[in-house]
Amino acid sequence: MAIEKINSLALSSIAEINSTAKASIAKFNGSEAASVSLTDYVSSGLEMHFNAGDENSYNSSTTPSTWTDISSNGYSMTLNNGPTEPNAGDNYIQFDGVDDYGEIIVPSSDYFYGEGSASGGSETHDQDQYSFIAVCSFPESGSTGYVVSDAYCGMTCRRRRQTYSSSTRGTLIRFSLYGFQHSNYYGALASLKPPSNMSTYFHYNSSRSQYEIKPDTKVHVAATIDLTSSTTNNFICYINGQTFTATASTGGSNRSGSSLNLSYDTTSQIKDGSQYWHHGVSPLNTTYNGNPVVSSNSLSTNTYELMMYNRVLTQAEVEQNFDAYVDRYGSI
Repeated sequence: MAIEKINSLALSSIAEINSTAKASIAKFNGSEAASVSLTDYVSSGLEMHFNAGDENSYNSSTTPSTWTDISSNGYSMTLNNGPTEPNAGDNYIQFDGVDDYGEIIVPSSDYFYGEGSASGGSETHDQDQYSFIAVCSFPESGSTGYVVSDAYCGMTCRRRRQTYSSSTRGTLIRFSLYGFQHSNYYGALASLKPPSNMSTYFHYNSSRSQYEIKPDTKVHVAATIDLTSSTTNNFICYINGQTFTATASTGGSNRSGSSLNLSYDTTSQIKDGSQYWHHGVSPLNTTYNGNPVVSSNSLSTNTYELMMYNRVLTQAEVEQNFDAYVDRYGSI
């Protein structure tokens, strides 16, 4: 396609096309339209946004060990032990399941920073609403046709402690081979299992007796948590912008479609927030003496995008973010 034709679009220059999060130039090829319109990401309440396809967020050539937040809140995720984009243009960061992990240090003024005494005294619960979004895929276990057993994509944290305590609080929210999972490390692990009627993305694994995501299958997932009420379904999950019918659930109650009630006490047991948040490592990691202690139990994930909000997104907003991603990087 001639440069002059590209410049004749509403996008005024090649530089402007390149600024659209490394969107495929093929999207513009052959277009005679007067302008190219991309769906906006939802910005209200956005705390963190990491996108491996956006050169403003990740560049494997210039800053291979840093994944930069593009929400304008100024976070950086330090990539430890070598997670990287395998090939230029893959638009994902590969965490190898051996020792790769990412770490975010949260400032004390932030919504997701843990409040209360670092020595284990009284603690407060400020983070009562949030949303998690990821675009990810998982590798195959050998030639089995199924994903590896450590297929997890999510965010985890631990509270600051001066000394180790088995009751250390924290938060886990993730999508995995077991579906959607949430825990506060103090109550039970709540989960919603994948659906049985989305055969493009999920299949049945008889050895695990469950439906699970297929290997190397890219999916957009979202989960919203509302802890302001313990009497309603306050854990709602989405696949590619839509609700679904979970095949099973654990650790909660009143399952309906892709929603679940988190049945543990929302006022005294949920202890969200931490000085440190991690991606790509086991939720069993502990923080004490002001520093994170990261176990060797890393997790396998190809992560294209991660987002965290400080509020509950509506289904329309989740779908808008799905459309925003597809507009830039193609269908899922």
